[in-house]
Amino acid sequence: MSFACLLYGLSPRQAVAADDKQQPCIYYWGEARYVIGYDHIVHVVNKCEVEANCTLTTNVNPQPEVFTVEPGEHKVITTWRGSPAASFAITLDCKLGEGS
Repeated sequence: MSFACLLYGLSPRQAVAADDKQQPCIYYWGEARYVIGYDHIVHVVNKCEVEANCTLTTNVNPQPEVFTVEPGEHKVITTWRGSPAASFAITLDCKLGEGS
């Protein structure tokens, strides 16, 4: 499953449904922190009981970032540094590991 959202600075948390029959347990949101230009940062939180294997891209950085988020873990991924844009769109695809 893939999800996208347009972000303007701090945004509300977005839930990613791991499966249509399950309650959402993967949450993500983005922020743009101004340093010298905007750093685009994505937060991914796993509230599932199993690990999640995720692929993250943005409209600013289409190079896929592949990572695992353990149960209860909060991952912070910087996808771009020094962007002139304060907004960016996230596409996050997460699949739950064994035991789901």
